[in-house]
Amino acid sequence: MLIAFGKYLKILRGRRNLSLSDVVTLTKSYPEPVGKGYLSRVERGLARIGFSNMVPLSRSYEVSLDPFGE
Repeated sequence: MLIAFGKYLKILRGRRNLSLSDVVTLTKSYPEPVGKGYLSRVERGLARIGFSNMVPLSRSYEVSLDPFGE
């Protein structure tokens, strides 16, 4: 499950042509910005994503928050 979700996030990031650093920059304005290392681990299925990180990522990737919760 973690690996599949990580691949999904990587696909979303790729569709917007964003690097990990780009995502970090886009999420800096949120109370809990997403770290580069953390996002890398999530994309590889090595870490779970917390809800507090789902909102900045969904907005950065311009997708609804709904798929993140499923």
